[in-house]
Parts: sequence; C-alpha cells; structure tokens
Amino acid sequence: MYRSFILGLLLCLTVNALGQQQVRYMQDSPEKLDFTSASVAEYIPYGLENFGLNNGTYWFKIFGSNTHDQVLTLSSPHIYDATLYNSRGLNIGQEGFTRYPTYRLSDATNYPLFLRVKLHQEAQVPVAIASEAVYDAENQRTLFQLGLYYGFAIMVVLINLMCFILFDEKVFFKYAAFLITVGLTYSFSDGLFNLFGVTGSFVNTYLEPILHLLVGFAGAAFSCQFLRSAQHFPRLRWFTTALLGFAAVSFGMYWGFNEFSYATVGHIMLFSVGLTYLIVGVRLWNAGLYARIFVVSYSLLFIMATDFYLLKGLGINFLNIQPVHLKIGSVFEMLVLSYAIMYRMRSIKEEKELMSTEMRIYLKRIETLSRGAALVESEEAYMENLIDHYDLDNTETRLLQYVSEGKENHKIARILNLSEREVERLTLNLYRKLEIAEQIQDDYRMLDQQPDYIYN
Repeated sequence: MYRSFILGLLLCLTVNALGQQQVRYMQDSPEKLDFTSASVAEYIPYGLENFGLNNGTYWFKIFGSNTHDQVLTLSSPHIYDATLYNSRGLNIGQEGFTRYPTYRLSDATNYPLFLRVKLHQEAQVPVAIASEAVYDAENQRTLFQLGLYYGFAIMVVLINLMCFILFDEKVFFKYAAFLITVGLTYSFSDGLFNLFGVTGSFVNTYLEPILHLLVGFAGAAFSCQFLRSAQHFPRLRWFTTALLGFAAVSFGMYWGFNEFSYATVGHIMLFSVGLTYLIVGVRLWNAGLYARIFVVSYSLLFIMATDFYLLKGLGINFLNIQPVHLKIGSVFEMLVLSYAIMYRMRSIKEEKELMSTEMRIYLKRIETLSRGAALVESEEAYMENLIDHYDLDNTETRLLQYVSEGKENHKIARILNLSEREVERLTLNLYRKLEIAEQIQDDYRMLDQQPDYIYN
C-alpha cells in the first residue's frame, strides 16, 4: 500500500493519428507474459483519463489500417526497455542514435502492434505515430530549435564567465555553473544523451539524479551569493546544506536498494531548497529591485520545473508542462537574471562604498567630538579609545584602520591574508558592532553644517 501511494505514477498515453478506440493496454503484474500470452490476453480500452499506476511492465495493443512509411516514437527519456512486435510476433527493430525509442514501420508490418514497455522510474508512455515525412520534418525542426536554445545558453554562460574574469565577482561564475548544470539536465530530458549513444539504466538510474543534485547545489550557491542571504539569515546556509545532504543520502539509498521512493524523497528535498530561496527572495522584496527581479524570474521557472520533474512523476497532472515550456521559461530567466546580476553588482558596489564612507565619517565624528571636548589626542589615541570602548580584536582593529584609509576590499583581503568574502563579512559585523547605522543620521546633520570637515 505504501509503495502504491509513493509510486502512484501517471500513465498518460498520447497517440497521434490514432483514435481513442484503437489503443488498449494491460499491466503485466507478474512480468512473465511473452508475446504469445500477451496477444490473446484481455486489454482495457484506453481513454484520456489518468491512471495512478506503479512501475512495472505494460503491454499496449495498437490497431490501425496501414503502416506504409510510418514511424512510432516513445517520446520519453526514461523509456529504454521497450520491445515492439507486429501481429505475427516478429520483433520490429529500434532505430539507433535517436533522441527517443523510435521504430520505422514497413509495408510488411501488420496491425495490430504489440508494445511491451518496462517502466523503471515513471509510468508515462507517450506514444506518437506519424508518417516518415512528417516525422523527419518534425525531428529536424525540433533539433533546430534545440540548437537555438543551447546556442543561446552557451552564449550567456560565456558572457558570465567573461564577466567573472573581468570583474572578479563570484556571482557571475556561480550563475554560469548553474546554467551549465541546468543545460545538462535539459539535454537529458531532450534525449540528447540517447542521440550520442549514451543510454540505458546507468543514465536513468545514476546520471540523472547526479545532474539534479548538481543543479540543486549550483542553484543554492548562486541564490545565496546573489541575494546575500547570509547577511540577512545567517543560519540559512546550514538549513539548505542539510536539505542537500538529505537529498544526496536519499539518492544513495535509491541506488543501493533500487527503490524509487527514495529518489522521490530526494527530488522533494531538492525542490525544497529551491522553494527556500524563493521564500527568501520574497522576504527581501522591499530590500531592493534585485530581490523583486529574482522572485519574478525564478518563480516562473521553479513552478514549471516542479510540475515537469516532480508532480508529473508523482502522478499529479497540474500544468502539463512540456520541455518546450521549460526552454521558454529558461530563456526568460536568463535574460532577466543577467540584467539583475549587473544591477545587483552595481547595488553591492554602492552599498560597500556607502558603508566605507559611513565608517570614515564615524571615525571623523569621534575625532571631532574629542576635539570639541578639548581632548586633543593623537590619531593613535583616538583609535585606542575606540578599541577599548568596543572591545575590538586585532583583526577588527586592522580592518577598521584600512577601511578608514579608503582601501578596497580585495586589497584588504590580500593584506590580512583573508578571502574577500571574509573581509565583507567582517566589515559588516564591524559596522554593526560600532552601531554606525544608529548614529549616522547625526553625522549627516553634521555634514550639512560642516560639509568640508571630513576632508580636513
């Protein structure tokens, strides 16, 4: 019962050029039927209703009148264990190096046809029959569209890598890594692995979950960097890391026990990571335009991917998203997020400059107040008083000194032998520790009264 609930999957048979009454199916529960037994067995008429069925072996009986120059295609990357028989029980050979299992029907191929499919991951068997001319034209058109999409995606990846090299901003590299992992995952769904001869149980059982894990890790790394979520939610990284680790363990149990329910749990964990960062973006909605752009572009693709990769596998027919819809959503996301990254980098630069300016103003304010109280001391004395008052350690003291001198973060990182990210984190902590935000309004009023004092 538990297996039926977890593995209750959708059996959706879409047949082109065949009427509803020309397709029948049955489930081979003991998985022991051969062609002779299956050809005389009772088949159930298939309509357009959805069935929540377990993985296993299914037989389909397809009726027709003419097989002249026709092609039968099973348009699913998860179907690799399928056999097609003609009415006399002869095996119809499968075409090699095609995106999906494809069979060319000759004049000698008589109806009814018997299709045996063993499902290992999801009960979805999309069957399409068309003439050879229509099939070849459609296949060429699809490959051309895929070429346009992947060409555009590669261009965006190269642009982000170039920006990473030129501007030394890790967010460009992480977004490029995310796009690469997404592109590899899409290429599996588009059957491109099969096109190059990489097929079989290894691809479905091992390679696809690994690709999904890589998408989860790369997406989390990019979202964390882009939203600067560690500054607003310091413990979020541990939470998402735990989810990703749980997903990896679930996939490992799937490989070890050959139980697809573990893979389902792993996918739920991965989409939970994506949902977490979507919620973070919503929480930061008022923080700036970058957060709103992230939510708008990310939510569209997230909903599509959830329907295509998760809900459909659970037998839930929600939006009926197809690979072409995912491509459209991805192009929209790439265009919008590429602009958002540039906008975010400018915003971060302005935030850093403002923080450094405010810290220098704060130090000047301390000096001015001390002079006003006739406590004329050296610059070192001012710094010592500040260190004692706020209990600053050696690293914070040196950082404060370098910031007051106007040094940039990458130079400070090199001097302190730290990463630039650590310098940013320490600067933010120091900014909060000195309570600069609470006092800066007084400083701005002082600037209005003495606009040149900071340069004196």
